[in-house]
Amino acid sequence: MKEAGIKDYVKTIIQGLCDRPEQVDIRTMNGERMVVVEVSVAGLDFPKVIGKKGRNISAVKQLATAVGAKYGQKVVIELVEK
Repeated sequence: MKEAGIKDYVKTIIQGLCDRPEQVDIRTMNGERMVVVEVSVAGLDFPKVIGKKGRNISAVKQLATAVGAKYGQKVVIELVEK
């Protein structure tokens, strides 16, 4: 449940940033106290997700960290271009 909640939260935010939300793929890898969220987006959406000076992806990471703290998990987001 914890990982599903974090995954859904990150997916909703990332899809809102993309022109092709159907091409957003999210995978999670679970540890005992850590969740790694791998976000894969289409090539043309990659700069939009990163944003100017990395502001968008930084904000997503901060929000995901807050959600992870709710579940007692550290969250790491890895952004991958398709």
